[in-house]
Amino acid sequence: MDVDDSATSPTIPDGGFTAWLQCASSFALLLTSFGVINSFGAFQTFYQRILLPNETPSQIAWIGSLQAFLMISLGILAGPLYDHGYLRCLVAVGSVLVIFGMLMTGLCSSYWQLLLAQGLTVGLGSGLLFLPSIAVLPQYFERRRALATGIGSSGSAIGGICFPILFNQLQPLIGFRYATWLIALIMLVVLAIPLTTLRMRWQPTQVRGLFDSKAWKEAPYSLWACYLFVSLMGLYLPSFYIQLYGVRFMETNDAFYLLPVLNGGSFFGRLHIPLFIADKTGPLNLEIPLTATASILGFAWLAVERPVGLFMFSAVYGFFAGAITTLTAVIDAALCPSLDVVGVRMGMLLFPWALGLLVGEPIAGAILASSAEWRGLQLLTGAVLSTATALAVLVRWSKYGMKWGIKC
Repeated sequence: MDVDDSATSPTIPDGGFTAWLQCASSFALLLTSFGVINSFGAFQTFYQRILLPNETPSQIAWIGSLQAFLMISLGILAGPLYDHGYLRCLVAVGSVLVIFGMLMTGLCSSYWQLLLAQGLTVGLGSGLLFLPSIAVLPQYFERRRALATGIGSSGSAIGGICFPILFNQLQPLIGFRYATWLIALIMLVVLAIPLTTLRMRWQPTQVRGLFDSKAWKEAPYSLWACYLFVSLMGLYLPSFYIQLYGVRFMETNDAFYLLPVLNGGSFFGRLHIPLFIADKTGPLNLEIPLTATASILGFAWLAVERPVGLFMFSAVYGFFAGAITTLTAVIDAALCPSLDVVGVRMGMLLFPWALGLLVGEPIAGAILASSAEWRGLQLLTGAVLSTATALAVLVRWSKYGMKWGIKC
């Protein structure tokens, strides 16, 4: 069992060297799981234009969406294992799978090979790494939980900045195989941090199974699950397609930086102003206007065609998308009645989140290949995020009523 024996009661230190070390481990886990998925737009463009030119955008998107789906949905199994104390086992097996999957990706030359290596293997490994990265922090932080979660989750943004730049710069020089293998080597080095330092402070006093049926009888929890499904259908569409969109209006080498810029905006959205505000106002009170703004930006994407505008759109949209993603994890934990059920209930919420990612990008790819083309994809982004905004309002109303002065 991977439990800190010195923690005899569920007290929360809310800081200190050990607590911030867990935050660093969370950063490393998300860099090597979610960070790789945030980089898929670079692979999408390379596959579409060079490696798999005969495949449709929707077919290629299934590689990334399967990877994202498995990363998140596997939390349904990882949650109970975490509750039973098998934290380091999850991290060790997940680390082996993501590194092996990336090594095999470098050897692939066909669509089905990539689907199995990058989509399936990396996705399974990421699923074992993802839930521990967010579930362990509530045991170490309470008052500064939003800030700590933001620091940890910024690892996914850093991965989304560094990995696309590395891939786009190295692939023409050393080839697809060795560029991908270098990314796998970086993942190996980074994962040494959680493999040696990540620990639970205590094991839940009542270990739950795979499913907590009581959760779905709570209206706020069920509505929040609907919000996660709808919002994730559209939130990551620019991340998957902005680079491919950009090559229509600028030099290819310049368009390659759109995805790192988007993920750079996401980094600041995860770490700075929104997280400090959330600690004061409550995460749900902030999630509503953030999602509404992201929906407006989705519709505004229709008018963005010049290089300067594309870089500005990428940075601003990334900022709001990053803040939304970070706060969802905080709200997940806040909707749990006690820390004893955090693992299982957060794991259950990961399925609607994963389902939204699974279907959103391929649907957008199918629209892109139709007569609607880019206009249809952009309208889809704005429409689903507008629907998600309405659902977030319903979550708040069902949990706290319409008294907007309440911190929640």
